[in-house]
Amino acid sequence: MEKGRILILGQDKDSAYAIRNVFDMERFELELALQLDVAKTVLQERFIDLIILDPAIALEESFDLIDFQLDHGLEVPILMVGGESTGVRRKVRSKKGIKVFNVPADGFKLLAFVHEFSTDKIPS
Repeated sequence: MEKGRILILGQDKDSAYAIRNVFDMERFELELALQLDVAKTVLQERFIDLIILDPAIALEESFDLIDFQLDHGLEVPILMVGGESTGVRRKVRSKKGIKVFNVPADGFKLLAFVHEFSTDKIPS
């Protein structure tokens, strides 16, 4: 994923920018979305290598990002930042080729995961 494209989906501006700021000195192309519908539009119009998700989005009743991908023939991996809550993990899990990963809400661990992911050494 040399200079890969990452879609950051945050519940609000603060959460999206907090995640984006981790990548200030990195060579990734970043797309930000504050609404699920915007994220879906981005996924349909642009090639995305990885979705970074604020787990609060997954708790919304309208959250259907995995089913949306399956319906549109997409398989973009999802990385949840934080989200140790079992309710979130139960709602967002790997399904039919779409991988879902979790990292703690820690900028260094997030960056390390993305670097490993970008070199095709996906952490387990």
